[in-house]
This record gives sequence, C-alpha cells and structure tokens, in this order.
Amino acid sequence: TPYFTTNIEDGVALADESLRAEFAAAYPDAWLRIQARRRFMADALGIAVINIHPPTVLFGLFVFYGLSGYAMYVWRKAKGRPTSVISTSTDEPDERGLHE
Repeated sequence: TPYFTTNIEDGVALADESLRAEFAAAYPDAWLRIQARRRFMADALGIAVINIHPPTVLFGLFVFYGLSGYAMYVWRKAKGRPTSVISTSTDEPDERGLHE
C-alpha cells in the first residue's frame, strides 16, 4: 500500500564482513544509502565511540556515572558548600520527620 513500507534503513541489521560485501555487490544503491546513514549516525549523533567495543565503553560509562555522585561530594566539599552523603532536605513531603 502507499502508506506502509519496510526498508533496512529503519532497522538494525548485523552482518559480518562477507555478508556486508555480498550485500554491497547485490544492492549497491541500498548499500550507499546504508553507509551514508551509518556516517550520519556516527558523525552527527556521536555514537561511533560505543561501536569500538560496546562492553568496555558501556562499563566505562556506568563506572563514570557511579562515581559521579562521589565526585560531586568532593567538589562541593572543596568549595565549602554544605555537603552530605545522605539526603538532608526537609523540603520534600516524603522526607518530613526523617532528620529530627
């Protein structure tokens, strides 16, 4: 129908080197579009780094996120701002009476 189409540019396809070469030989126009889309995803969206080695990159991101709270604690402490490892807010309704 004119309202529904399916094409590979809208999905994710995993292929080894030989299958990519076979696809490029059989469908050169589609392969050029796929490569252009891949470059766009890497350049414009900056996701090329995760393609290097996903488990290592994701582990690094999780470690960075996990340590970011401690980094903020040290940063605020160094600036002389009030700092606590636990929540000290008394403004939130859920926390009334917890710090008395």
